[in-house]
Amino acid sequence: MPVVRAVQERKRAGKIRLITTDLFRQMIPYLQQGTISASIYQDPYLQGQTAIRILVDYLTNGVPIPKTCYLNPGIVLRSNLHLFREAAKK
Repeated sequence: MPVVRAVQERKRAGKIRLITTDLFRQMIPYLQQGTISASIYQDPYLQGQTAIRILVDYLTNGVPIPKTCYLNPGIVLRSNLHLFREAAKK
């Protein structure tokens, strides 16, 4: 967010393409107005859910914990922002 604010303060929004990571409510206005061009969404909810499922499988069924577990990141754009949990109205 400090970089986003610095870009706006210097009136460089739209001239500098910002690509961020993750998504949280404070970022949404900047995505909507184009200060942030895109964000790489790592889905923290799914990360936690997957970790718990792996742990429960290990503890209850003895399923070995995998060395790696890959999750596909998403790309958040102004056009698909509404599809992400963090952008939902509460």
